[in-house]
Amino acid sequence: MTIQYKYADKFIFEPETFRLILEKKEIKLSHKESAVLVQLCINATRVVDRRTMLTEIWGDRESSDISLNKNILLLRRKFESIGIKNAIDTVPRVGYILKLDIETMQGDSLAHREEIIDDSINTEKLDANNSSKKAINKLIPVILILSIIIVTSIVINLTEKEKITEISLIRPNNKDNQRTIIYTNDIPENDYKKYITLSDLVNKSIHYYALISNEAISFINLDKKQNMTWQKTFLIDKNKDLSSQIKCMANYINSYEAKPLNVKNIPGMTFVRLNFYRSCSESDAFIGTMLIKSTTTDDGTSTWTQDFSFTGKNDEVLFHLKRFSRAYNSKKSMHLDIKSFTIDYVKQEALQLDFDLNRIFNQFTQDDIYLKTVDKQRKIYLSSVFGGIIFHVSTFQNNME
Repeated sequence: MTIQYKYADKFIFEPETFRLILEKKEIKLSHKESAVLVQLCINATRVVDRRTMLTEIWGDRESSDISLNKNILLLRRKFESIGIKNAIDTVPRVGYILKLDIETMQGDSLAHREEIIDDSINTEKLDANNSSKKAINKLIPVILILSIIIVTSIVINLTEKEKITEISLIRPNNKDNQRTIIYTNDIPENDYKKYITLSDLVNKSIHYYALISNEAISFINLDKKQNMTWQKTFLIDKNKDLSSQIKCMANYINSYEAKPLNVKNIPGMTFVRLNFYRSCSESDAFIGTMLIKSTTTDDGTSTWTQDFSFTGKNDEVLFHLKRFSRAYNSKKSMHLDIKSFTIDYVKQEALQLDFDLNRIFNQFTQDDIYLKTVDKQRKIYLSSVFGGIIFHVSTFQNNME
């Protein structure tokens, strides 16, 4: 009997034979890939501390950081090769999370163990009879593989950045410019009618901007003087009925009363307030409020200093950090190249237990974020987090909403 980890009908992972077993084929894993995947499967849907993996798998040896990064990258590529995208999430400066519901079971081995035994025997013989000439010959493919991995990593990184910069907005013809729904360009036009019901459900007296992306619906309320009074970001669960989620969002929007925030008046500093809600299909969807204070300039290239404080529904601070970025401004968008973080406080058990809170933390601690202007007069902008959300920027005053 051997331990196996099963994901739906997609694959069975068998650590003993270092294989991902599919219906019609098998994918061989390295020893280290298997060890990393075991840790992720045992703690599926929970964060695995990076330091724990480095200690248990590599014994904190030198270069273990690079090796862990490489094995995570290789596992992601293998999951993608069988149609499973975004299986492993990085929680910056904390660890990794396998976002698959894994079933642990025991059974007879399904893989071809003979092949693995033969490989092991051949490897041992080669090692025992190794010569300097063979060692040089063996180094050549290793160098080639490492070169391919490095180039692939660079290409993947650049591709992911390019995808973010490609976020553009679609504005369907809208006769009422006081109630505007816009879409990111990855929302199919045939799906617009699914979201337009939001306009029917929100009270007619409320003027607003709403942005639909694949991961979230963000909403900015406008009062009669066109002032932004509050903002909401509703996370979308694609596995739940969308119409019930939209009805729930409308109920929150119609009944919401903003709580005032007392903040110190610092001339020239800007702030953003974001209320976050988990997949909205029932009551108590509120996750918490993010307050972002920024010291910025309008120069083409400048350094941004930002303070992020996330408070839960019980007014408890769940994380507080400072982010330092190099901002590159262009005609199409602004690129924030994140240089460093200073984390003042993180309630780690909350990140571990609350998947949506973990997603929020992960989104705002990315290496690159892109910003885009939506309505310059009203100071409404787009951020690339969660595939695109809108927010309003204001300057500090006392007793703000």
